Amino acid sequence: MTYKKKDMDALKKQLKNDPKFQSRTKRPTKRVIKKEVKRNFESKKTVIKWNYKVNDIVQCPYHNNQIGLIVSDTTYFGRKVEANMFFVLVGCRVVQMNGQHIKKL
Repeated sequence: MTYKKKDMDALKKQLKNDPKFQSRTKRPTKRVIKKEVKRNFESKKTVIKWNYKVNDIVQCPYHNNQIGLIVSDTTYFGRKVEANMFFVLVGCRVVQMNGQHIKKL
């Protein structure tokens, strides 16, 4: 059964005014819980100081107890270190080592 355009518009207006029709066709919506973000929050920054400095001479137990020289404690040719890691020159190469595994001479 086809309806004329005027008849369709009249039916749509009638349905818009009917509250029962709106309650039946209303889709359930998700509940959105808005969280407040504190703007003035400052996180505590911890600064860790290690016992070794650049140009310290250390002993490397994982390289046959060879003597090494600490080259850097932060970056070396773009490579960054994690906490308590150092770049140590052992023999002919630079190795990234953990500070707990090396001994200062």
